[in-house]
Amino acid sequence: MHIRIANVLIGAYAKQGSLKKAEELKERARRSGAKANAKTWEIFLDYYLRNGEIKPAVECVENAIITGRGDGSKWIPS
Repeated sequence: MHIRIANVLIGAYAKQGSLKKAEELKERARRSGAKANAKTWEIFLDYYLRNGEIKPAVECVENAIITGRGDGSKWIPS
């Protein structure tokens, strides 16, 4: 599974409030060889911010910064 495809589904689950399903899909994608990218972390960041969960949101920011963009540039939040 390619992470870009997974991100579409992860985003849909996150918008519905189904964090568990989004996390499971991220893990399934990882097991199939797809690495979470900055967009993946941004999706989770948005979810946590909408729900007032600051600590996991900060962790998502850290992961997005470490991961960076696919073209090698730095990740900057939208």
